[in-house]
Amino acid sequence: MSYLSEVLAFHASLLSDTARLERFRRALQRVVRPGDVVLDVGAGVGILSVLACEAGASRVYAIEGSVPVGIIEMLAEANGMADRVHAIGGNSTAIELPEQVDVVVADLFELFGLEQGLVAAMADAARRFLREGGTVIPRAISLYAAPVEAPGVHGARVGAWSREPLGMDVSPVRPLAANVLHAASHRSADELAAGERLARVPLGADGPRHVGGAASFAIRRPGVLYGFDGWFVAELARGVTVSNAPGSRTTRYRHAFLPIDPPQLVAPGDEVELEVHAWDGEQWRWSGRAGERTFDHATLHALPIAALRR
Repeated sequence: MSYLSEVLAFHASLLSDTARLERFRRALQRVVRPGDVVLDVGAGVGILSVLACEAGASRVYAIEGSVPVGIIEMLAEANGMADRVHAIGGNSTAIELPEQVDVVVADLFELFGLEQGLVAAMADAARRFLREGGTVIPRAISLYAAPVEAPGVHGARVGAWSREPLGMDVSPVRPLAANVLHAASHRSADELAAGERLARVPLGADGPRHVGGAASFAIRRPGVLYGFDGWFVAELARGVTVSNAPGSRTTRYRHAFLPIDPPQLVAPGDEVELEVHAWDGEQWRWSGRAGERTFDHATLHALPIAALRR
């Protein structure tokens, strides 16, 4: 599959997530005033740039580092916005704009809310380009988690590395699989306890590179704790949110599965503690206690192997 084919396939999947796009449209219409200048960070194919013009923006700077800017220009022209959308190729942190902007918008989510580099990119754009009194969309992202019984996901993503295909020993890979976030979709019925908010991450000039939070869960039924389901709620504008929370999703983004290994038996009334740390979506650590047993996982445990053995 060619690079362009992969890029187009990914963005086509984002276009099909119409509930998310409608929330962004509502947020832009609520925030953008006629004549405003807007910066679209990580613009993709330029959908938010067109929606910003639709909301009244006089100019939109669409910065994108992976999609050919010609695609953004094609879509802007097809929607009658060619004279207002200015596509710029590259990373927003390495680009200068000819003027300050009134609104910075970015659709850069991940499974657990924080796309790699999102907080830093939004902070840089707000510090260098945003006029005093300007607005960022989204303005904050909250991270939530719940302990889950997920034998299927754990078995497919972690337990698979304890099998012996054709008699081969693949077990050395299991610790790596237990220290990465996996994409999954969980139901409320999978939860061993109600979800809790871990942290609220403000976006903008003062957005923190390090995010940390903790929660305590009271187990409500017997089962096996295989890990934690992670989801996000993004505050786009006043009264407008996007979330992949179980049972109330307004986006097709899947959840993050944070495995623990080995899984642990739990009983009603047991207390499970979880602490999560993230460094701008690039590195994650989740640790805690379930009953009398502790666990400690981090993507840092897996990254050195991948880096050193390329």
